[in-house]
Amino acid sequence: LVSPDQAIRDAFNPALSPVASEIAAHPEIQYWQGPNEPHPENLDAMIWYSEFEALRAERLRSEFNRGAAIGNFSVGEPDIPPGNPYAWWRSFSRAIVAAKHHGAILGLHEYGYVGKNGESVNPACWKWYFCRYRWLNEYCDRELGFRVPIVVSEFGWDNLKSLVPKGVPFRWSGKSTQQYAESLAAVDQEYRRDTNLIGAALFTAGRGWPDHNIEE
Repeated sequence: LVSPDQAIRDAFNPALSPVASEIAAHPEIQYWQGPNEPHPENLDAMIWYSEFEALRAERLRSEFNRGAAIGNFSVGEPDIPPGNPYAWWRSFSRAIVAAKHHGAILGLHEYGYVGKNGESVNPACWKWYFCRYRWLNEYCDRELGFRVPIVVSEFGWDNLKSLVPKGVPFRWSGKSTQQYAESLAAVDQEYRRDTNLIGAALFTAGRGWPDHNIEE
């Protein structure tokens, strides 16, 4: 396994990757995401990824005057172990501190489900699927003394088997686009309670992902 430093050097080397030229070509984009939905298998891997993201935030700011969108974890990640709920976020702390120093934000994905009969968001969603970032906020408040700005770069409904009723993607639900939007109002209301949450992007519109696409 290469070091985080070597991985960053490779990523930003124009001879090896188009990343550098793409950043330079798009000054309108202020924040750049790294790996999408990484899945560190253990805490040591999370520490490696934290060091990688810290270096990426530093290089983006120093070389391009752009911010990094660090993290970019999938729905239901990172893990929240019983009895030690901040263990994975603590292992990611170097990247969080680097985000503060280099004007970065933290991205993650959140999906849940609103029941077929129109009931409010399933209580099992809260802080496990929707608003899972609040575990990070608690960790930051308790141990770091600041909160990192957060963007939920994907959110909506998805096939979440652990929920009762089981979650389904929007296009499987039989609801209209308007009904879908109205069903997410409760999530929007919760999101607005957290001042470090910049916003959430509904997944998705445009081409592809027909199970989720609101335009197809």
